[in-house]
Amino acid sequence: MSGREDRCRTLSNGIFVCEQGTGVPLVLLHGFSLDHHMWQYQIEELSAKYRVIAIDVPGFGKSPLKHASITLSEVAGDIMSAIDEMLPQQQCVVMGLSMGGYIAWELLSRYPERFLAAVMCDTRAAADSAEAASVRRQMADRVLQGGTEGVIAPMLYRLLAPKTLEHAPNVVKSMKEMLYATAPLTIAAFQLAMADRHDFHPELSRFTLPTLLIVGMDDVLTPPAEMQRIQESLPDAEIVKIPEAGHMAPLEQPTLVNQAIDEFLSRKLGHLLL
Repeated sequence: MSGREDRCRTLSNGIFVCEQGTGVPLVLLHGFSLDHHMWQYQIEELSAKYRVIAIDVPGFGKSPLKHASITLSEVAGDIMSAIDEMLPQQQCVVMGLSMGGYIAWELLSRYPERFLAAVMCDTRAAADSAEAASVRRQMADRVLQGGTEGVIAPMLYRLLAPKTLEHAPNVVKSMKEMLYATAPLTIAAFQLAMADRHDFHPELSRFTLPTLLIVGMDDVLTPPAEMQRIQESLPDAEIVKIPEAGHMAPLEQPTLVNQAIDEFLSRKLGHLLL
């Protein structure tokens, strides 16, 4: 984070947060094996209008992992405690990418009164298939036995669009720094947690908050069709498909993503932005 007004600190429950700007709060939850730096362009640009709060999920970045056996529901509880400390009695917008989206569904399900809207980027509402869950469990075993190199190295080429890999060395560098900084125990713990996560897709009709879905057109992990399926099940949802972006649309095409977020929130929450 590079803005003049950014403030980073560790909260009472150990969660590390960085915030910048004033206005309606946007709480940002990063993807798997990343940290708050994946939101660098959203922090820099959206903080001109909003209070942007980027959280390191426990185990990632500067937030410690509490223990090796976790659930995403437990993680959501920790995130809510952080939100309560920073925003007592105040509503906010939650924004999550991939794993951050899984955590956001938990938050919206358990604490709907605390949120004004949601922005879900390159994520799913459904649980893993039996096959996908098995792959996660195998990855957890491999990383504990052999370290991160064999697990993390192939991930980069599935996370980013071909154009990003070829023409955006700064994005590739930032991704590598985040991916390789994650401890094996954290990788294993969260792979197991994601393998066992709740299936929210049958329950989407009760998520009535305004929701923006953002997906990279070249996302092979949560492709546009998957996000389209979420939109069709939500009562108040819009979808924006980002060209020349993979699974990391906010980092790969920040201008388009930021424009979509601001336009959506301005329409849905305009009375709060005056």
